[in-house]
Order: sequence, then structure tokens, then C-alpha cells
Amino acid sequence: MSILFLIVAILCMFLVVALYIWGSDSGKPSKLSYILFGLTVAIWTSFLTGVFTLFPDRLANVMWGISWIGILILGFIAFLYEFKNNKAYAFSALIICFINGSFYMFAKFISSM
Repeated sequence: MSILFLIVAILCMFLVVALYIWGSDSGKPSKLSYILFGLTVAIWTSFLTGVFTLFPDRLANVMWGISWIGILILGFIAFLYEFKNNKAYAFSALIICFINGSFYMFAKFISSM
């Protein structure tokens, strides 16, 4: 299962890079896309470094859920907003949103076992 997730993540990264290289139709993304990408990096960094383990269990669970679901909602809003202006950034925001969402669901599934 984890190998399949890794393959999908790598393919999505290649798609995001291809969209940035070949699909830049109107220039810069909006500030909302920059916020989405910055928050995604911050959440992944805090997850991989173990910042969530520094808090008590209840607070860490609330922060975990709110942060990942917030990124999902923000990614979908960024997709809708960017779709009018620049489709390459819109689809890359959607792909990042789906990667984060699938990882969140995968982690919730694993932790509930």
C-alpha cells in the first residue's frame, strides 16, 4: 500500500513540474496559491520533524485534524480561484490538495488500526 502511495505521489510531482514548465499561460499565481504552498511546506515540515508530538494528545489531535483539513479546503478554494486566471497553477494546487488529503486519510486509517 505504501509503495502505491509513493508511486502516485511521484507521478503527481512530475505532473506538477510539467504543468509549471509547459502550462504557464498568464504569469504569476495569486497570493492564495503562495499561502497554500507555504502552509503545505510548513505542515509537512512540522509533521516530519515531530512537532505534533510535543503537545498533549488531545491538543495534537485537534491541531492535526484542523491543519490537514484546512489545507484541503484552502487547496480547493485556490483551485477554484486560480482556474480563471492560470490553469497550470490551478491544477497544481488541486494535485497538492489531493496528495495532502490522501495522506491525511491514509494516516487516519493507519492510526485507527
